Amino acid sequence: MIKDITLGQYLPGDSVIHKLDPRIKIILSTLYVINLFIINKFIGYLYVAIFTAFILLVAKIPFKYIMKSLKPILWLLLFTAAFNVLLTPGEIVYARFGPFAITDKGVYLAGFMILRIVFLIVGTSVLTLTTSPIALTDGIELLLNPFKR
Repeated sequence: MIKDITLGQYLPGDSVIHKLDPRIKIILSTLYVINLFIINKFIGYLYVAIFTAFILLVAKIPFKYIMKSLKPILWLLLFTAAFNVLLTPGEIVYARFGPFAITDKGVYLAGFMILRIVFLIVGTSVLTLTTSPIALTDGIELLLNPFKR
């Protein structure tokens, strides 16, 4: 069970991404995550998907590792989708179940939130899969060095 969780695991490699300074990877990962929360249209996530696929190819990370990183959050994705679909009011009602309704905005928001969570997990998985824990710790320490005082 524990070996199925890829978040936090390191996958040794010799790709360009693996060789990047950990500080650069941490900063770029932070910008990636911030970007995920700034995007407010599906077309933005298309660009994120293309960028993410490119990084995964360059890093030579097998697709199975990405799928394994998403497996533990499947229930979270389903809960998020159901919550957004059933509780978000909208203009067009597709179906009604007592106090709950499936609306156009609910379906839109559910898709949006699922994409956001998936990209969040995949992006952070790329960071941990391509950076050893010691290098990651050293990178964080060096980035926080100005705050020593």
